Amino acid sequence: MSNDRQKKLKELNRINQRKKIPSVSNEGFLTFILQSLKNKSRENKRVNIGKTTEDAKQRIEKLIGKRISNIDINKSGIIHAVNKKAHNIKPEDMLHAVGVINEADDTSLSDEKHQNNDVLVFKKDINGEITFLAEAHVLNDYLSVFNAWRKKAERSADATLTSPPGLTSETNLSQAVNNIAQNSHFVNEKKL
Repeated sequence: MSNDRQKKLKELNRINQRKKIPSVSNEGFLTFILQSLKNKSRENKRVNIGKTTEDAKQRIEKLIGKRISNIDINKSGIIHAVNKKAHNIKPEDMLHAVGVINEADDTSLSDEKHQNNDVLVFKKDINGEITFLAEAHVLNDYLSVFNAWRKKAERSADATLTSPPGLTSETNLSQAVNNIAQNSHFVNEKKL
């Protein structure tokens, strides 16, 4: 097979792979987060959660030499970030991923690789510093968010009043009430 034909097939495969990745709204992303945390089956689904801005593309290009357009996340990245208590990440914090990547106060290239991919570190102050790590999949034109944490262990009461994009204070309140109702048989992390 000629080199040109191989290149064309590789490009077609890349384009077809992108078409199979569903794009979700903030509401769809929140649903994906909650379903990922509830159903921890082996299937590792992935969704597209947004696009990089021109500014973000330029910052990424300075670090890795290529521009990247898409921002994806998979189920294992959500589970890893949210379930580690030391990460101090709530499910709704994950909704900030696209905003932090596009408007980061600090963007850097990690010395470590993740699954043989360059790792970009994005930091922004949103009620305390929040950090997202993303693998750079240069050939397939996407970042894959795979980890997140908050620097500050404690948040003020005001932090719960500031909703991530797509959520309202009513949504946060109803989620909190629902969570309390579901876990009312626990006191100080001990079952009654």
